[in-house]
Amino acid sequence: MESPSKDHYPVGVFHPNVWGDYFITHASTSSNELSQIQSKIDELKLNLSKMLKETTNHHQSLVLIDTMQHLGVAYHFEIEIDEILNRIHRTGFNPSEDMQTVALGFRLLRQHGLPASPDVFTKFLDEDGDLLNLGSTQSIEDLLGLYEASYFLTPDEKIIEKAAYHARNHLELLADDLNPYMKQMVSRALQIPRLKRVERLEARQFINVYELQQNRIEMLLEFAKLDFQCVQSLHHEELRHLSLWKKEHLRTETKFPFARDRVVESHFWMTGVYFEPCYSSARIFAAKILYLMAILDDIYDQRGTPEELQLFTETINRNHKRS
Repeated sequence: MESPSKDHYPVGVFHPNVWGDYFITHASTSSNELSQIQSKIDELKLNLSKMLKETTNHHQSLVLIDTMQHLGVAYHFEIEIDEILNRIHRTGFNPSEDMQTVALGFRLLRQHGLPASPDVFTKFLDEDGDLLNLGSTQSIEDLLGLYEASYFLTPDEKIIEKAAYHARNHLELLADDLNPYMKQMVSRALQIPRLKRVERLEARQFINVYELQQNRIEMLLEFAKLDFQCVQSLHHEELRHLSLWKKEHLRTETKFPFARDRVVESHFWMTGVYFEPCYSSARIFAAKILYLMAILDDIYDQRGTPEELQLFTETINRNHKRS
């Protein structure tokens, strides 16, 4: 069969790769510096682990866990966090605990797959489902906690939907009159709820937000900064590996000039699924699969004629049956 001329091929509309050889030519943190950072991380980790274990107050424990999650370092303390949340799940909340504690506990329990009944909010609501004493005794932390917790309701749980709606309206009215830290917390929650944020982006942004917190734990802030640098360096090395693989083994620029060159975006996608260092090999493997899938997709959408694609598909199916 005679090969069609280039005029018969669809025309690609993708913008070129904006990264070039950046991750190949730009060095990440040196091994010497990483070793020093890791030593400091290990030291701080011991102290923070001890702090988690020794904190028995529900409110303090939950706020510490939530802050660690925002900062992207909770993966270091999975055992301690599981023990705390399982203990709260077994014992339940004290009748005297405020809405912030109850809402935060409800959200964290459900986030970790532990059952939590929405009935814990009934003492804060009247018969119509409205918040009791809205705007008088309810603090900003209470309203923000309730609003964030409402995203973990199931469709048949209507008990706090109305209250969460009023909480959001009240937060919008007060957003401009708060201290810098709470202003950031409220505006970010109203824009994108905690449930829907990308973990690595959240960690990077929240480090700056947490610096505004007057009652911040300096040790935790330092730990988060060092850990972010360490994890970022590992992600850089992964991108270097992927960039070299693409350039030297696939040679996509010459073999597939019509296709999307999105190896960095494929890696970022997988970082959004799991960013932790222990998943480095899985991230690289999955990013390669995504990248190859994008090329295959563009072969079908941007390059091949119907006749060529029919033959190509038959070849793939034949080889698949053999394997």
